[in-house]
Amino acid sequence: SSSSSSSSSSSSSSSSSSSSSSLVGSPTFLVGLHMGLSIEEYPWDGTLQDMLSSSKGLALLCTTFTHEEAEREHTILVDDFFFNCLQQSAPNVWASPVPCQSASLANDIYRANAHAAVYSVPRIIPRPS
Repeated sequence: SSSSSSSSSSSSSSSSSSSSSSLVGSPTFLVGLHMGLSIEEYPWDGTLQDMLSSSKGLALLCTTFTHEEAEREHTILVDDFFFNCLQQSAPNVWASPVPCQSASLANDIYRANAHAAVYSVPRIIPRPS
C-alpha cells in the first residue's frame, strides 16, 4: 500500500511540475537595475541586439544611481538602439531609503535605484538612410 501511494504521489508531482513549467511564458516587461550601459567595460551591445529581435513592444524599466547616468543611458537606448522613451528619467519614489558611500570616491554618496526611466523595445527598427 505504501509503494502504491508513493508511486501515485511521484506521478502527481511530476504532472504538477510539468503543468507549472507550461505556465511560464514570455515576459510582459523588462527591468534593468543599474545596468551601466554607458560603462565601456560592460558589453551590453549583444544583449540589446537580442532585445531588439526577441522583445519587441515590451516595456523596459531602467534604474540608475544618478540623473547624469540616466541621461547617458537614454542616449544609448534611443539614439543607438532606437528604443522609444515612454517616461524620461525622474527621481524614483521606490529608491533605496539607505544612502551608500562609493567604494572608489570617499565623498560620493548615492542611493540605489535613485532614478528611473521607462522605454519600450521598438516593434520596427528604422533602416539607415
